[in-house]
Amino acid sequence: MTQQQKYQVVKKYSDFEIRNYEACVIAEVTVDGEMNQAGSFGFRPLFNYISKNNISMTAPVLQVPVKTNVWNISFVMPSGSKVSDLPISDNESVQVKELPQGFYACLKFKGNYTNKKLENNIELLKNAINRENIKEIGSGDNWRSARFDPPFKPAFLKRNEIQIPIIWKD
Repeated sequence: MTQQQKYQVVKKYSDFEIRNYEACVIAEVTVDGEMNQAGSFGFRPLFNYISKNNISMTAPVLQVPVKTNVWNISFVMPSGSKVSDLPISDNESVQVKELPQGFYACLKFKGNYTNKKLENNIELLKNAINRENIKEIGSGDNWRSARFDPPFKPAFLKRNEIQIPIIWKD
C-alpha cells in the first residue's frame, strides 16, 4: 500500500473533518497552465526525481494555486525524510523543502478531477467551515487539492480532497 501523508483527525463533522498534519518534506515544482494541465506538467519532473533517486511514491499529490494559471505541484516524501538527506535534483525546477505542521479542514470527493468538481467542492468546504465559525489562514485561493490515485483508476474509485489551512483551537 502507498504510504500517505501523516495526520490525526482532530474533529469530524457531518460533511468534512479537521486534521492535524505532521510536518513533512515535499518535492515541488511550479508550473503554468490550466488546472488539469498543470497537474500533468508537474507530475513528470517530480516522478523523474523520485525514480532516479529510488524514493518511494507516496500519496497524495498536492496542487496549490499560486496565481491565475500558476500552480505548485508537490509529492510528499516518505515519512521520516529530511531535506538534508535527500539528493538535489538534476532538474533545477524541482525543489525539496519542509512543509510545516498545520491544521486543515478537509473534504473528500470521488471521481475525475475537473474544474467544475473542484470549484463546487471548494465552495462546499468554505461554506461548511464558515457555518462552524472556523477561521481560514489567509483568504481567497488559500487551499490545496490532494489526489490519491493514478489516472488509470476508474473514476468512481478515485479519491480526491480539498484541504484548507485553518486556525484551530479546540
